[in-house]
Amino acid sequence: MRPKKAMLALLLTPAFLPGGPPGAAGATVPSASTTYSIGIIPFYGPEQIWRLYTPFIDYLNKTTALTWELKLYHSHDSIIDALCSNEIFIALLGPAPLGRAYQKCRTAPLVVSLGRAGKPFYRYTRDTGR
Repeated sequence: MRPKKAMLALLLTPAFLPGGPPGAAGATVPSASTTYSIGIIPFYGPEQIWRLYTPFIDYLNKTTALTWELKLYHSHDSIIDALCSNEIFIALLGPAPLGRAYQKCRTAPLVVSLGRAGKPFYRYTRDTGR
């Protein structure tokens, strides 16, 4: 039996958004016309990302009082720029883009995936070309 692949996925929201995420204590109530965008780091091709994450967007649209949309970006830099300029509300990032986004605009983690031990989990493999 092959071990399951693990990936650290971080959902981020810009720390400078007033009131924090919808539903947070002290958060402002969003208007019915507000659309919240979720950006996905480009770790697959656009068709694959669209296929994988559209059901999640559909779920959010059906189960929350908010309108959600999926936005795709061609590079790590473009999704970080979109996050820092408030073009997207939430981004699915890995640890390296998270570090760069934090350095650029002080983003704050909202959700972190946990391993079996209940702690943040990440596996890193580096190919040195040798």
